Order: sequence, then structure tokens, then C-alpha cells
Amino acid sequence: MKTDNKNLIVKHHNYINESIFNFNSLELNAFISIIFKVEKAEKSIVFNIDEIKKYFNSKDRSFKAFHDILKRLQKQNIELKTDNGYKSIMPFPVIDFNLNEKTVEIHFNELIIPYLGDLKEKFTLYSIDEFLALNHKHSKRLFQLLKQYNSVGYRTIKIDFLKKVLAVDYSRFYDFERFVLKKSIDEINQFTTLNVEYEKIKKGREIESVKFYLNKNSNESKQKIENYENRITVIKRALETFEVKTLKELTEVQKKILNVTLIQKGFNKIR
Repeated sequence: MKTDNKNLIVKHHNYINESIFNFNSLELNAFISIIFKVEKAEKSIVFNIDEIKKYFNSKDRSFKAFHDILKRLQKQNIELKTDNGYKSIMPFPVIDFNLNEKTVEIHFNELIIPYLGDLKEKFTLYSIDEFLALNHKHSKRLFQLLKQYNSVGYRTIKIDFLKKVLAVDYSRFYDFERFVLKKSIDEINQFTTLNVEYEKIKKGREIESVKFYLNKNSNESKQKIENYENRITVIKRALETFEVKTLKELTEVQKKILNVTLIQKGFNKIR
């Protein structure tokens, strides 16, 4: 059953989606629940036992079970994406378990703090209920990658990068598609408000990328995306012809020429 809870929203930097880590489903639930609780650039946050039971979504709801999940999570490194590559870090170097009060205080590695909290740009938003509703780790990670491009309506991802983020190592695309891709998309379509379809992009005889269409309910939606891409292509060619890099650099005459071309092809004018 799909959910549409707009109040319980996870917010984090886009680079979290494209960072590399191999958490299981429960560890991912814990990781995102921790991020969800961050409201600003905090050095630590505290969970009480009721919050842990609510958000970690574990069948075993004992304090010991949550203790074990967090201890496993604490020991794992992540390759945190940066502007220039990656940083290998342990996101939660200290976890303080208060056995008397049944609380957990989680301390953040200072390198991950700028990726969390009240970000003003380059962030992804999604419902924590939808994330927790997904059962498999591959579905959760793919959901994050796609939600990053939700407003765009589509995303193209190279196969090698997709396998790396999903932490799988299938040599044949057929196996990857059968055991990971299709199952993940089916689960996302069933339990979240996203509606996802995809097509395979070839380079020569090999499948190089997968293009995901988001909230795609008809061929009309796909046509709108293709029209958008074609319009961008026309604009890029015009910029190359006029030997400029941005639309702001165009003269008024050049803008008029470009707009005539756009109108002739059935596209909206530039402003």
C-alpha cells in the first residue's frame, strides 16, 4: 500500500545518495532514521527507546536488537562522495548506550555533518515512511537515487556506477536485471508514491546505462521528457554556433534567431 506522508520527510545532501556503502536493510533503516532526526548541523543526537522502535522498523524490538544493529553500523566505513572524489569515513565514531534510561546518543564524524540538517541547496527529500516500507536494501538505495531526480522526471545511470552503489557484482546484465533491477522497481512502485519504468541504453552491443522514467503513467509523459531533451539539444547547438557558453552571453539578435528555431521545432522560446 502506498503512503503519502508529507510531514515525516528525510532531508540530506545529494552526495549521500551517491556515496558507497554496503549496509543491510536494517542498517539502512537505522542510518536514514539517524539522518531524519537531524534538524541542523548537530554534533550528536539522542534517540529514546520509543523513537528507536518507531523508525528502525525491526521485527525484534528489544533494546539489545537495536544495540546490535547500531554496533554493526558503527563499525562500517562509507565512501562519502565529495566534489573531487570520495572520503573513506566511519560516520558514527561514538555511540553512547544508556542502559538505565534506554536511550542512545549518536555522535557524528565531523566530515558528514555538512551533508545533514537544514541544507539550502543540493539536497534530496523523501518520506521516511516510504523508505522504511521498502524491504530490500537494493530497493532503498535505488529509491534514493531516483528521488534525487524526482523533479526532473527521469535519470540515466551508468550500469557500472549503479552496481557499485547497490553493492552487487553481477557480470551479466541479464542477471542484474532479473535479480536486482526488476525486483527493486516492483517494490518501489508498490510501496512508494514513485511510479518507475526504465529502458536500457546500449553503446554498441553492450548495455551501458539504464534510463529511469519517474512518475511515468503514459507514453505522453515519456514524450514530454524526450521533447525537453530535444529542446536542450537545439539550445546547445546554438550556443556552439554562436561560440558562447551560456544563454546570458547571447546578443538580442542571437536570441531572436534561436527563438525562431525553437518555435519552428515546436518548442517554447527562451526568455
